[in-house]
Amino acid sequence: MKPLFPIAGALLIGGAVYAQTFQGNGPMCAAGQYPADLGEKRLTCISERMPYANSHAIKLEMMAHQHPGEPLSAYELDHIIPLCLGGSNDRSNLQIQPIDEARAKDDLEAQACHEVKTGRVPLATALTWFHGDWRGPYCRIIGAKPICP
Repeated sequence: MKPLFPIAGALLIGGAVYAQTFQGNGPMCAAGQYPADLGEKRLTCISERMPYANSHAIKLEMMAHQHPGEPLSAYELDHIIPLCLGGSNDRSNLQIQPIDEARAKDDLEAQACHEVKTGRVPLATALTWFHGDWRGPYCRIIGAKPICP
């Protein structure tokens, strides 16, 4: 059996590693990850969504610190870098977002993942949409209210 090795290594953003991309036979993914096709014979290891019990416990903890006394239903636990772009379930990649913002960001995530998979946008470019304030890229790409003026 031929050894599997990375052709393009991991991308480092803000101290966290995202989306190891591979060519050839595909990636050897870590536990809790699965290989995903990014198009053009490029594969990446994508983290699986964490179990609800884990995400709920993290959400409770983050809500107690950031929004004490507010209803859980008004907020969502969000992956800063989407899983479909190689983001992880690590707490450094999680944030609490108001529901309306989370739904809007979900639209941008879906668009970014589609653009990368079809080869229209490089992975590195799509990742920049989520590094920092995602509202600017959202308004340029999606352009819908209530996020955009």
